[in-house]
Amino acid sequence: MRLAPILAALLAAVLTAAPAAAELPAPELTASFPANQEEIAAPLDAITLIFAADADLVNVTIITPDQRRLVLHDAATADEARRDTMFVLSLPEVVSLPGVYLIEIDASVTDPSDSSSSALSTMNSFIITEAVAANEPAPPVPE
Repeated sequence: MRLAPILAALLAAVLTAAPAAAELPAPELTASFPANQEEIAAPLDAITLIFAADADLVNVTIITPDQRRLVLHDAATADEARRDTMFVLSLPEVVSLPGVYLIEIDASVTDPSDSSSSALSTMNSFIITEAVAANEPAPPVPE
């Protein structure tokens, strides 16, 4: 039995086979406002999320210092899908309570050619500091 023709056929099959599909990268959150761990002054009525490429927004929820959950977007209950690189999301209520706020962010990307997908699930935070009200007098200057 001659092995050369079998090996040649096997080599040709390997070389002409379609390359394996590359793994679809997860969405990449490149920026946000407030930025992760940023200290800001109250009040806050919207957040901004910026991704490196188009992403499908799945869920965005803010957890307040008093443990309330404010849902900004939930794909399961939304009227329409949201796919973009930048999202400006209005809060259901203005937040001003001083303390640490957590932002739960879930997004995904889907390859339309084979319906494969990849997801991002991350958490950012920001801090609302106690701001001096506009009608309060400034502290006295020491002499």
